[in-house]
Parts: sequence; structure tokens; C-alpha cells
Amino acid sequence: MDVINVFAMNADNEKAKGSFAFDGDCFITKSFDENAEQYDKILSESSEKDYKPPFWLTIGYKVGWAATIVHMVLFFIYDAAFPESSSIFSDLPIVAVTAIVSCFLWVSCAVAGVVKRRDYEKENKAREGEDERRLKLFYKKLGVPEGANNIDVLCGIYRIDKKGKRKNAMASDFMSLDMKAYTDGESFMLADISTIYTFPLENICALKKTDRRVCMVGWNKTESYRDEKYREYKINGDNKGNVYFKGVASLQIKKDRTLYEILFPAYEINTLIKLTGLTPQGE
Repeated sequence: MDVINVFAMNADNEKAKGSFAFDGDCFITKSFDENAEQYDKILSESSEKDYKPPFWLTIGYKVGWAATIVHMVLFFIYDAAFPESSSIFSDLPIVAVTAIVSCFLWVSCAVAGVVKRRDYEKENKAREGEDERRLKLFYKKLGVPEGANNIDVLCGIYRIDKKGKRKNAMASDFMSLDMKAYTDGESFMLADISTIYTFPLENICALKKTDRRVCMVGWNKTESYRDEKYREYKINGDNKGNVYFKGVASLQIKKDRTLYEILFPAYEINTLIKLTGLTPQGE
């Protein structure tokens, strides 16, 4: 029996419909599209505020630095050409004045740059706190309990080839979705910023774990993947945002004679055991 990844999508259907749809959208029990729209706006506003030093500050720093270097070179050249002279600065006072001005410009722009970056970091921290507060309101509006676990879910994007088989449509194996996981005693739930997916515990038939090594895009945890708690999963990354790790967990659910699965990085296995009560099976 073929297993359908709940959080996978057909890239060609996505292009044709122009909408965001997973293969497991039949598990959706609640949705607030306005949450997604407002969240996209938050992300857009945050991305527009990436730090860039003022143009005048950048020019002043570069001009001051270059002029200071030129004056230093002139000093050594003049000293070598006229060894009997004390220095170019004493013989040509104007050079001494311009040297002082250029050095002052360089240092003052460097200091101003440090101060402005520090102010930006303070503003950015305050903005992140405000964004976090707004996210909590979104989840509250959706009905997600405050104590829900943050969990990474593996999302796949595929295309159907001429033989009717699914082929990965990404450079990586998966994208990482940051979701909330919790249970009400009868169902296992996953929620993103605007949608709740509900999986009755009685329909969850297995929790399987493989040791295959995969690549996903994105790292959602607050701590680094180099943290001690992730060491056993042999995680590393590159400068393109790809994260490589060992182990994938599959939570399998039966619905209307169809077998679905939700894929997680293996480092989420303890959260899954706690919420579902299942013992992982090897493959």
C-alpha cells in the first residue's frame, strides 16, 4: 500500500491553482485564512528592516580609511626620499592637517557605525518580541493551547513523471515546517499559524523510525543544531540554509482505507512518544 505524506504537495497542481494545498488537507478541522495573511505581512515588514548602514556613513568611513592609508604611505615615501628631513608633516603642515581630518573622519564614522548597529539590534529585539506576542495571539485565536509543543514537520514537494511516479521537485529532500503539536486526549493535533490538522488517536497505527540521512531546508529551533542535545543525530549545515541530519520518524494514520504519514526529523521522536504513547518501530 502506498503511503501518502500528509504534508506533501504537487508542484504542478500548485502552479496551476496558485494556492497552497497539501495532500493531507482532508485532516483540516479549523482554518483562519486571515491569520496567514497577517503573518505574511509581519514577515514582509521584518524583511524590509534588514540592517543597512546609512549611505553617508559608508562613504565617510571608506573615504576616511583610504585617505588615512594614503597619508601613511606618503609619510614613508617622503621619509625614504628625504632622510635628512624630520617628516612630511613638519615640512608640509597642510598634509598634517589633512591627515588629522581623514583620521578623525575614519574613526568617527567607525564609532557612529557601531552605535547605529547597536541601536538597530535593540530595535530588532523589541520588534521580535512584538512579533512573538502577535504570533501567540494568532494561535490563541485558532484555539491552540498555550502549552503546545513546537515541532518540526518535514514537507515534501513533488512532480508526477510520465510513468505516474512521484519525483522530488526540490534540491533538498524536505522543507522544515515549524508547527505546534498537542493532544486533547482523543486526537493528535498539528497547527500552523492559520490551520489545525486533527488525527484521531484510534486511527494512528504506527510510529516508525529510519536511520536514513536527509537534507532539509531551514532550522526552526531556538538553540543551534550544534547543541549537545542534537549530537546523536549528526547534524550539520551549509551556507545555503540546508541542514543535514540522520533519522526520520514516520507517524502513520489510516483514513478511509488510505494510509497517510507525517514525517518528522528523528530529534522530535521523544515529543511524539509523549503525545501519542506509541513505541517507535525500526524499519
